[in-house]
Amino acid sequence: MLVAAEGLFRPHWPEVDHRVHLMVSGGPDSMALLALVGDFSKVVPRTVIVHHCHHGVAAEADDWGSFVQSEAERRGFLFRVHHLNLDPGPDFEARARELRYEKIMSEVTLNEVVLT
Repeated sequence: MLVAAEGLFRPHWPEVDHRVHLMVSGGPDSMALLALVGDFSKVVPRTVIVHHCHHGVAAEADDWGSFVQSEAERRGFLFRVHHLNLDPGPDFEARARELRYEKIMSEVTLNEVVLT
């Protein structure tokens, strides 16, 4: 898996003083991303912050957050949970996406990398 991670991340990996931000939902795709970044960061260490957005609409939302937190911390990554307070209704997915990016981008500084 390290060869795949190297090809994906090397061109975009930040300089030493800059962080990597991962948006992780707990689903298969984002957990695969977390695993790949975990492998690559062993070779080229950086501060990695795993962001998880808790929408509060699914019964399993607390479990997903705990799962993502444990996987992030197991890899030595920092973890942030963002609680989103959205009213259900039209365009929920689009509104949730916009709010997720707004929350995460408020922590990103120049030359840092965001992976989703």
